[in-house]
Amino acid sequence: MKRNIRSWVWPLLCAAALLLSLAACGGDQTGQGEQPTKGPQQSQGSTGDIGERTVASIEVAKLPDKTAYVIGDTFSPQGGTIKVNYDDGSSDEIEMTDSGVELSQPKMNTANTKNVTVSYGGKKVTFKIEVAGAMCGVTFAPNYDGASAAEAVQVSKGSAVTEPAFPVREGYTFQGWYIDTDFTSRYDFSVPVEDDITLYALWTRDGAEYVNVTFDYDYYGVTLSAYSYPVEKGTAVARPAADPTRVGYAFAGWVDETGSAYDFAAPLASDTTVKAAWTKTASKEIYVFEAEDTDLTGKIGPSYSGTAQEESMIIFNDSIGASNDRVVGYMCQKDNTLEFYIASDADVSDATLTVRVTGEYITMSYDGNDFQVLVNGSSKSYSTVTVEADQSGLAQCDDRIVIDSVALKKGENLIQLKTNNTNAVSGTTFTSNAPIIDCIKLETSAVLIWDENHGVPALDNYQH
Repeated sequence: MKRNIRSWVWPLLCAAALLLSLAACGGDQTGQGEQPTKGPQQSQGSTGDIGERTVASIEVAKLPDKTAYVIGDTFSPQGGTIKVNYDDGSSDEIEMTDSGVELSQPKMNTANTKNVTVSYGGKKVTFKIEVAGAMCGVTFAPNYDGASAAEAVQVSKGSAVTEPAFPVREGYTFQGWYIDTDFTSRYDFSVPVEDDITLYALWTRDGAEYVNVTFDYDYYGVTLSAYSYPVEKGTAVARPAADPTRVGYAFAGWVDETGSAYDFAAPLASDTTVKAAWTKTASKEIYVFEAEDTDLTGKIGPSYSGTAQEESMIIFNDSIGASNDRVVGYMCQKDNTLEFYIASDADVSDATLTVRVTGEYITMSYDGNDFQVLVNGSSKSYSTVTVEADQSGLAQCDDRIVIDSVALKKGENLIQLKTNNTNAVSGTTFTSNAPIIDCIKLETSAVLIWDENHGVPALDNYQH
């Protein structure tokens, strides 16, 4: 039996030895004559070895085609490249979409500046993208016949747009970018962009003589009360494309300095002023000025156990009858004051001033000495006001302070609401009695507006 086993095992062992010998000598198992790959395989992970080279550093060579996004967009590295620097002094430029490139995924559900980290060969580099709540288009119009197409850029809503390089026009000098074709205001490139806008270039012809033309709106209370721009001498100024508007008035046309209708066909010989004419349409009206629209810069006031300052003094509450669902509190400290700067079109002596207020969670009382109402520096008297505590919430807003026969002057007026007592409230940080203020109302035959020359209405207090 043993002799029979040896007779068939021995040939098998010899055949196996022959196969191992062929493999050790590099015998071709494919029948195609291919040689095995030499050297290490290309690394696309974090080892830093690319082929026979080691990555020393990487840098962003070109940003992706898109770096500004809106919430909900999908991030794309398309168009972006990185420069890979090796330890032997050589370098490559690789697309960010290459399979060996790893990128962190920015969160696209919130508006902010986001960092994107690029990894390759064990090295990292970072670039930034912007994710905005929305995007706005800014168009730069050359504004002359035969010009090339207007350039348009996208900017994140709430961000400022970068001023482009000055355009060039043969035989003309560029004078700046303006907000409209009437050249009412030169554009301020530091201002955040909130909507799609078009800006227009203003040009002057080289070698020509120019005069200044001023369009005067002829009333007080607006920051843009007049504007000027150069017009070539001997030519006529164009009538503004847009008519101005004014609260309580209808526009009645443009007039010269004598009050006669201006002739827009007349050639200009010198600096000229053109004024707006108005027809009053308002009669006796009630004008409302919100407390939250006053300038709260630098103001601070006490709460029950702490303080609030500036725009934090505004309380949103849509259940207490506030005229704009907002009130201003934290007035319970001596000398805390709100200033209402108001422009009037006429002198009047019979206006009715109403202060609409609510109260704190504790009962408070005050009169014209404790909580002053000052009109152009003159303190006005009124009967004692008591606002009863309501532990379930703020009391309903009401017209609790009413003052008759108030005099206003044409032009600038200042109405102040000022805490003027030291009646501290035990158990709180309140050092005075004072109301929570909704608004003031003025009933008068004069036309009243916020005086923009004092930075009001300060809508940025709550409209962000």
